[in-house]
Amino acid sequence: MSFLLTFVVPLRSREASRDWNVVERLCERTLSSIGAQTEQACAIVLVANEVPRLANPPTRLRIVTDSFPIPANREEQLADKFLKLHRGMVEARRLESSHVMAVDADDLVSSRIAGHVRRNPSDHGWFLSRGYLHEEGTRTVVHQKNFHRFCGSSAVVRCHQNTLPVDMDEDRHSYPLLRHGHHQLKAAFEEAGTPLSELPFPGAVYLNRTGENWAGFSLRDLRSRRRQVGRLLGTRWISSRLRREFGLVPLPCLS
Repeated sequence: MSFLLTFVVPLRSREASRDWNVVERLCERTLSSIGAQTEQACAIVLVANEVPRLANPPTRLRIVTDSFPIPANREEQLADKFLKLHRGMVEARRLESSHVMAVDADDLVSSRIAGHVRRNPSDHGWFLSRGYLHEEGTRTVVHQKNFHRFCGSSAVVRCHQNTLPVDMDEDRHSYPLLRHGHHQLKAAFEEAGTPLSELPFPGAVYLNRTGENWAGFSLRDLRSRRRQVGRLLGTRWISSRLRREFGLVPLPCLS
């Protein structure tokens, strides 16, 4: 199988959004971040109820739309995300992807990921043990250890025969990527005998306080002095290098 890393991005529906314009702009920034990979053998699969307005869509973008049920609560939102991931994984299999990574539609990823994956073909995959947390409207990020426990955009998996579903009729629970939440993937692949390696650099940025988060936490909601001190020690200004690597540009609609 030739190398192809496919990023699968599930997008919430207009009806489940507080502000669809904000959702579109967040998604556009995410797609731009993914599209900046230094390794060109990549594909991006966006799964949505409708095509969002995108001023400059990446050339490697494929948009899959369907009449997915509109979620009415948090539980249904999670089901909607996994349903769209399922559809995206079917498309990734059709593309004969060698690797796949699920990315939330408001997160940002390092431009170095695809290059690292291609240079290490024997690894089963990688979990992102390190990443950054960022609150919209601020000029800083927080370096976060155990990042894979906080963020859904936190694992790259090499595709084996039983990694990706053939169609939507298959039970998603037959596939580890669709059966487990992001915080369980590392243990699940270890148990399956295909352990994920640790990505040796911070791999993604988790965005908070965008107005459209339905899961996660706020950096302003610190419950212990130890965690507060740890966050302060890990806080750094957003440099031009970091901004380029992750595509972490301010959004006018959130300023």
